[in-house]
Amino acid sequence: MDPFPNYIGIQWVFFAEQKFYQRLISIPEEWPSLMEVPALYETSLGEFEAPRDTLTLGLAPGGEIVVWIMNQIAMK
Repeated sequence: MDPFPNYIGIQWVFFAEQKFYQRLISIPEEWPSLMEVPALYETSLGEFEAPRDTLTLGLAPGGEIVVWIMNQIAMK
């Protein structure tokens, strides 16, 4: 586990392509500080600010990986 938390290890099977993928993703040094900055979001209850505390990975054809830094609606 030495490479973590600076890296994310992921492996998946893409059934449509009949392929197996395995990647080690390096987390840029600035991401933790970017994730702490409050971001504005709007709901039916109004506008709110919260840190971007969620890292979401999207897996696309050809083994492409897309990463989003986002926040979620806080349940109060």
